[in-house]
Amino acid sequence: MTYRFLAAVAALALSSPAHSQAQEDTGSAGQHADHHLVLATALANDTFITSAFRYTMEASFDSLLRADPEMQVIEAECPGILGVMGKAIEPILWPSYRSIFIDYRADLHNFLRREISGEDARGATEFFNSALGRRFQDVVLSQITLDATMAELMVDEDAEVSDRAVNEDTREMVSRGVATLEPADRLEIDALFRTTEWGKAFVRLQPQIMAMQNAIAVPDATPEEDAAMDAAIEKAAGEHFAACYSE
Repeated sequence: MTYRFLAAVAALALSSPAHSQAQEDTGSAGQHADHHLVLATALANDTFITSAFRYTMEASFDSLLRADPEMQVIEAECPGILGVMGKAIEPILWPSYRSIFIDYRADLHNFLRREISGEDARGATEFFNSALGRRFQDVVLSQITLDATMAELMVDEDAEVSDRAVNEDTREMVSRGVATLEPADRLEIDALFRTTEWGKAFVRLQPQIMAMQNAIAVPDATPEEDAAMDAAIEKAAGEHFAACYSE
C-alpha cells in the first residue's frame, strides 16, 4: 500500500462512522436525498465523536506519560493516576470538543458537495456504513496516537501544534490500524479505494481533507473551565493517592 493511499484512508478514518446513524439522521437515502449531507453526517456523527473523544483522551495521557519523566515516576508510585485524572476532566472538556465537530460536519458537507458527485457520495456512505467499513474505522480509531503532538507541547505548551506533528501522528495511527486488520480486509479495502470511483475521489481529495482536519482547533479553556479542571483533578487525584498509599 502506498503512503498516498494510507494517508487518504487515515483522513477518512479520522471522521468515519461508528454505525449507520447517517440514514437515521437525514431520512431515507432515496432519489431526492442529499447524498453529500448523508455522507457528511456519517463521517462525523455523534457516535463517532463520542468514540473519538474517548480515544483521544486516552492517547493524550498515554503520550504525556511517555514524554514526561516526572509523570513516569508518579505513575510508577501510584499506578492508574493519569487515567484517573483524565476521567475527572472529561465532562468539562466534552462540550467544547463536541462543538468543534458539529462545525466541522457542516464544513465537510459543503466541501463534499463542491468536490464529488452525488453518486460517489452514496458509494462512500455505503462503504462506511458496511460491516467492513465499521471494522476499518474501529481499528484505526483505536490506534490514535499523539506522541509527536505531545513532544512539541512539552517544549512549549503555549505553542501552536505544527501540521508536521499532526501528520506524523496520523501516519503512525494508520500504520498501526492497518497492521491490525485481517489480511482479507486489507486487500478488499485497498481494492475499493483504488478501483471504485468514490474511492479514487477520496484519494484525490486527501490533501484538502487533511488540511481541514489540521485546521480544527479546540478553543482555549475559559477561566471557569480551568478552575473546574483543577478542582476535579485535585479531588480525583487525592482520592486515588489515598487509596494507593493505604494499601
